[in-house]
Amino acid sequence: MSGYGIRIELNLSDRDEFFLLTPNEDSMEHLAELRKQSETVPSTESAPMGQENVSPQLSHSQPKPANGIDDKYRKMLKMGIPRADVENKMRQDGLDPEDFASLFDDGASENKRGEPPADEKYEKYHKMLKMGLPQQAVENKMVQDGVDPAGLNPSPPSKPEPPAEQQQAGPEYDKYRKMLKMGLPPAAVELKITQDGLDPAVFNGGATTDGKPQTPKKKKKKDNVKRKKLFWQPLTSLPKTGDDATNINTPDSVWSDVPGAVSSSPLDMPAFNKLFTLKDEDPAAQKKIEKVEKPPQVAILDSRRAQNACIALSRIRFRYSEIRTKVATLDDASFSTTQLQALMEYSPTPDERMMIKTFTGDIASLGPAELFMLEMATLASPGSLLKVMLFKRQFNDRVDTLRESTSHIYAACDAVMRSHKLREVFHAIRMIGNAMNGSQYSGFALSSLSALGNTRGFDKKTTVMRFLIQHLSSSELGKEALSFPDDLHVLADALQVSPKTVETDLNGLRDELKGIGMLVAREVQVIEKDSEREQLSPAIFTFLQSAGDILEEVRTQLVGAQESFRTLLTFLGIEDAGMSPADCFGPLNEFSVAFLEEKHRYDEAKEAEKRERRAKRQTI
Repeated sequence: MSGYGIRIELNLSDRDEFFLLTPNEDSMEHLAELRKQSETVPSTESAPMGQENVSPQLSHSQPKPANGIDDKYRKMLKMGIPRADVENKMRQDGLDPEDFASLFDDGASENKRGEPPADEKYEKYHKMLKMGLPQQAVENKMVQDGVDPAGLNPSPPSKPEPPAEQQQAGPEYDKYRKMLKMGLPPAAVELKITQDGLDPAVFNGGATTDGKPQTPKKKKKKDNVKRKKLFWQPLTSLPKTGDDATNINTPDSVWSDVPGAVSSSPLDMPAFNKLFTLKDEDPAAQKKIEKVEKPPQVAILDSRRAQNACIALSRIRFRYSEIRTKVATLDDASFSTTQLQALMEYSPTPDERMMIKTFTGDIASLGPAELFMLEMATLASPGSLLKVMLFKRQFNDRVDTLRESTSHIYAACDAVMRSHKLREVFHAIRMIGNAMNGSQYSGFALSSLSALGNTRGFDKKTTVMRFLIQHLSSSELGKEALSFPDDLHVLADALQVSPKTVETDLNGLRDELKGIGMLVAREVQVIEKDSEREQLSPAIFTFLQSAGDILEEVRTQLVGAQESFRTLLTFLGIEDAGMSPADCFGPLNEFSVAFLEEKHRYDEAKEAEKRERRAKRQTI
């Protein structure tokens, strides 16, 4: 049997039987014998059935498997099952895939004859990859279509080198080369290049994606001259009159050029350019200013205090050195009260002064708050100087408040004692009270005024206040007295004033003035010892001289107001020397308000009665 190829015909009509087919023991023994013969005795190529190979030299090629056994695996290959799966099936069947090498070669050739060319078969999947779809998604689609994904990329493709034109483009085009390597469409890459302000033609070597050469556009030179515009309405032609058309160029037009006219002489261009043109600096000629990185700021103060100090200092439009000079000379004219209070609040404390003075780093690295305190730390006592400035700034306002308080007491006392209308009302109240009580008293206390609105007659309706208004309304003199509340409108302001409080504030202001004088005297001594120290502003000495006189005037006014109030108490028949203005003016003000309200109700009732009487007369 050596030297002959044996072919076993197996007819399989069912696909399931094809997959379930396994060789029996006889065929297995026969195949083993054939392998043994092929390994020990070399033979030539197998001859056709019934013919002997007469060549004495035997071939070392492997014997071809018996016919029928390889049909099963050939059909598997024709169905598109991968070679690796077929080889695994052979091993499960106890066969060596190496014995069937020719089978795989035949299957590949037969497959090529029965199917379309590989290029056409995988063309649409290559297009999917070019469109940017992930390779895994394309392979999944191939499995669904029954195509072997292994044939998509039989060998790992080498990365295409960019065209020579793209390699010549500058490094600013590197990221666009990467975009092409990642599979992005060239048109999308060109659009991105255009959006970034670059030229796609440079990237493509002077051509676009459609292959047409593109000439790089020359950039228009920008005119950096700005001209003043004259917004007018120019005329291109004039209306036609008759047969002859009158236009701008005819002699009959006012716009026609006349030899020797002013318009024929050239403009004075230097004068014109000076008035109506403005030349900007050439951007190309401007030097690029390199950004200087500022060193990180060093924080010495508490972060919250430093932040608040920066906010307060930003509202003062002076450099720190100028602020320091104004404080040293006690020049408060440039600051408001709020600004002086902020400067005093954020002046360096003794601890902060020590930290600032012992700082040995770069001063430029300090924050605004630290720089301010560093400047103020050159003064011996900036807080004391600012206290003087703040006192001087607030002095007039504080004095005005004291004067206003004393004037309120003056005005209230004068209004009560000068009101003849109030005197008529008090006489009417005394008369009604004596009549009701059957007495002959000469006066009543101010606290009795509140009883007028609470006491009613036996009709349970009419109060003594209503009866008082009725009584005053019965005479001309009484009618005039009804408007007495107009004379007492100043009582509301006097209620808020206490002469004792005014006197206490006045004494405190005088003591502060003494302290300020001492601080100024000490600064004068410092200046005398330090020749480099700035001289104090003359305004501070003028202020100290006038401030004492002003306080004496206020004290005189206060004493006069107190005397006027004591006179008022005597005028009202009150012997209580300890009564305050609030105890006196309070009942009078309440009575005035209650009287006005009751008079308003009385007038409304009178109007209602008049309307009722008119209605009755109309019905009659």
